[in-house]
Amino acid sequence: MKKEELLEFCETLGPVYENTPFAKMEKDKTPTVAIRHLKNKKIFCYWMERPSGEFGLAVKLDPERAEQLREEYEAVTPAWHMNKTHWSDIKLGADLSNEQIFKLVEESYDLTK
Repeated sequence: MKKEELLEFCETLGPVYENTPFAKMEKDKTPTVAIRHLKNKKIFCYWMERPSGEFGLAVKLDPERAEQLREEYEAVTPAWHMNKTHWSDIKLGADLSNEQIFKLVEESYDLTK
């Protein structure tokens, strides 16, 4: 999955926008992109470059759902630098299809609106 594909999908969910809230702290790397609801400004997805150079994303999920996914899929782990109960990192190119990833982004969107 490419960043553009994710952003296009997010735009189909409803009015959203992106910004880089941590850019000042991330001077030496690609800034983390936060995708937010236009109305309430809540973040439902982060797109970031990992220390390894790979790109990944983080989504907010129901805590029980997050635990279930973490047990079932190697690609789903507690989010780095986020509340690990509510936020999960999704490793791209692992054992989740793009369709499954889009579904998790949609769940996050619905949870935060």
